[in-house]
Amino acid sequence: MDLRVLTSLIISGCGFAPGAATDSGTGSGGDAPASVPDAAPDGNSPFTPACMTNSAYTVRPTTTHRFRLMSASADYDTGVEACEKDGAHLAQISDASENTYVHATYFQDFWLGLNDLTTEGTFHWTDRELTPYRDFNGNEPNNALNNEDCVYMDFTGLWNDTACDNNRKALCECEPDYHAPAVPACRSMAGAKTTHGRKYFVLDTMSWAEASQACIGMGGYLMVPSDDNENALIESGGDINANADAWLGLIQDPGDPTKWGWSNGSPYLYDKWDGPKPTPAAGFCGKIEKNNSQWQSVDCTTTIRGVCECDPGTP
Repeated sequence: MDLRVLTSLIISGCGFAPGAATDSGTGSGGDAPASVPDAAPDGNSPFTPACMTNSAYTVRPTTTHRFRLMSASADYDTGVEACEKDGAHLAQISDASENTYVHATYFQDFWLGLNDLTTEGTFHWTDRELTPYRDFNGNEPNNALNNEDCVYMDFTGLWNDTACDNNRKALCECEPDYHAPAVPACRSMAGAKTTHGRKYFVLDTMSWAEASQACIGMGGYLMVPSDDNENALIESGGDINANADAWLGLIQDPGDPTKWGWSNGSPYLYDKWDGPKPTPAAGFCGKIEKNNSQWQSVDCTTTIRGVCECDPGTP
């Protein structure tokens, strides 16, 4: 379901639509799409992504897939965005033969479309394919310093997880039937606080519904922490440093009053409640405390700051 539709239902008091993600009784958040893939121009016109006719892309022999290694090094989110602008996605390696091909063709470090930004240790591709092939080096992935969520291929052809704010070239893959999501407006807006390669925006004081609408309006969503590191960014002195209690994307599922869920549809797999997890109540939303990064359930009409997260696509 479109992020805007899902959250507007929550804001209007209709609650989560079928399929919205809620908690399962164990903790965790994650990041989900901030935009929806483009559709074909109309029902009668065949869809062809722009990258299929872009001369910068090279066709892999005997396939319909095309590849392009971007010339500039950048963080992971910027790599995702660069590929999307072409109508492509960061490379998704399906098997050993494809791994061998891209290694032999480009023979250097570059970003792949694999990450565990949503749930630590659970890797998925940015194009949402579920191919199980992996070729990590030695003891990788190891999440060194609890800060390695994005994957690159090194010059040996093996993979490694690393910090998403490291700079590498992006290897984009173009498929004839792939509909790239639109790049959200917040990726180019002024006023962002960028940390670990991700853009965040601190809002003025307002209710949860107003904050959620403000985030959606810029193409983002109220922040969805996926681990302790991201959760700690908001507290006073953290990288985002909201310097005040702030809204998260936490809302009750009216269909099951015992469960919490994320307003952008992310799976609820991480939490940081101040004490036992509270049972959700109608009209109550989740906030993060500025001094200890703990969460509390408060009246959704309370006016506090909010933090918008700007995701370039599907992490």
